[in-house]
Amino acid sequence: MIASPLVGSPEYLQLLEEMRVLHIEKSIQYGSSDDPLANLYHSLDWGVRPWHGALIRMGDKYGRVQQMCQNGSDPILMEDNLMDLAAYALLALVLIREERRLAIPAVQPLVGNVSVPPPNAQGGVAPSIPRRARPLPYPDVFPEVILEPADWRHTTS
Repeated sequence: MIASPLVGSPEYLQLLEEMRVLHIEKSIQYGSSDDPLANLYHSLDWGVRPWHGALIRMGDKYGRVQQMCQNGSDPILMEDNLMDLAAYALLALVLIREERRLAIPAVQPLVGNVSVPPPNAQGGVAPSIPRRARPLPYPDVFPEVILEPADWRHTTS
């Protein structure tokens, strides 16, 4: 097989570089000084796994893209939303892998008429607040443990 001097699409590789820059900018804007993904982990306060939260945001972006296709939208606005959609897909992968690597317990989603519990000093849900829960909708995904969300992320090295 003859090796080609061109490996991969230059446009695709340029988009990956743009994605890297976008990730850094968004981490500064929405993360914290010690955790660039802090905003995604706030979903735990609602009983939602962080990667599920990223998938929900992907759904919102997808709906926006779908509307833009139907309404005829500005191509630059379309590009921005597609970049965000790709970024959320990569973030979901990062969060899934981190959950698996750190053996993070599954979260019970909130159900019923439950108010949002106040955060504790570390930003997690205060463990003294009782919470109603139901089984996860997909128990086959990381089924090993189902616990209330604790501030495990900041205590795991």
